[in-house]
Amino acid sequence: MSEPQRNILMIGGRDHTFVRIGEMGLRYSALQIRSHLTELLLDQAETVVVTDYEDVKTSVALARALHRKTPFDAVFSFAEYGFLTAAHIAEALDLPSNCQVPTVRLTRNKRRMRETLRAAGIEDVPFARVRTVAEIAGFVARHGDSIVKPAEGGGSEGVHFVDDSTDIQTALSHALQAGREELIAEAFIPGPEYSVETMSVGGRHRVLQITEKTTSGAPYFIESGHVQPAALSAADEARIAERVQALLEAVGYRTGPAHTEVKLHDGAVYIIETQTRNGGDQIWELTLETTGADVFKETFAAVLGLAYDAPPPSTAAMAIRYMLAQDRTLDAITGLDCAASSEGVARVHSSAKPGTRYDAVLSAASRVAYVLARGDSREQALAHAEAAVARIALR
Repeated sequence: MSEPQRNILMIGGRDHTFVRIGEMGLRYSALQIRSHLTELLLDQAETVVVTDYEDVKTSVALARALHRKTPFDAVFSFAEYGFLTAAHIAEALDLPSNCQVPTVRLTRNKRRMRETLRAAGIEDVPFARVRTVAEIAGFVARHGDSIVKPAEGGGSEGVHFVDDSTDIQTALSHALQAGREELIAEAFIPGPEYSVETMSVGGRHRVLQITEKTTSGAPYFIESGHVQPAALSAADEARIAERVQALLEAVGYRTGPAHTEVKLHDGAVYIIETQTRNGGDQIWELTLETTGADVFKETFAAVLGLAYDAPPPSTAAMAIRYMLAQDRTLDAITGLDCAASSEGVARVHSSAKPGTRYDAVLSAASRVAYVLARGDSREQALAHAEAAVARIALR
């Protein structure tokens, strides 16, 4: 007799995850917000409940009702604002999950994460909780150039660079507009920024890939591109891997992907933040292509005790470049087809909506298109991506 098909509950998610659930031969139901409903989800899932899944109490009650009807074998989330809910549901139903309440709480709040690092003896970026202009000014006076940002949140929302020429009230107002209650100040670390893509199974953490980033620069640092692999020496790669593995151990992460942002300055590695999820901005896809590691399938397999063998890498290097719009009302975007047919291009995607007004580049919402390209080296992948972007025009 064949083993019964495993049944899982998903909290949030996107189509690339739902496709993989089907490929793993799993049944699933989902709690999903209305704006992320898709035809694939509605067609493939056994039950979809449209709800604000950040409401933990309501979501746990809904999950209990679904579990009574058709019991689940595990609970999963890869959605930034779904982790905590998934962790509480797994705890309430006594089910395995890639999400655990203590770890999610630590990694969702940057102040708590830094306090945990400090308690573990991992010296890192100076930081402080701030509430007022005077507190920010005092922090800058002690530590020099700084970053003010919400303690929770993502997508570079509310991030503002502060130096001795900055109007601190402007920086404070920008951080508060993200709608998060708690703010922190951190000493600004100069130097290149990287993200470290890892996979953890049973508390063993392996580095899959290191991604090199580009941003819009001060004061908001909106990410504008990524390339894998990063241009790093073997010694720097080892230092970064060691620091990130120590971080994941300190926060008690057990199973699933993690995306940790770091900076390298004067030979030292500084943790910027970590999230117990796959890398956004298609970084998970870059990692899949350059390493063969499918972090979604591997997480399902690890939590459910299923066999899974990763395929070999499909390319040596991948790059993504975003187009940013500012100080304009977008009438049209042209050249997408030309860009898509350019050498080395894997995909071109645009979210631009004609008639939309774009002001300052304050968040990822200013990104109106991207080009994903591959190559035999990081330099070639970058060249392919940049040549394709040059064929796209915003009118």
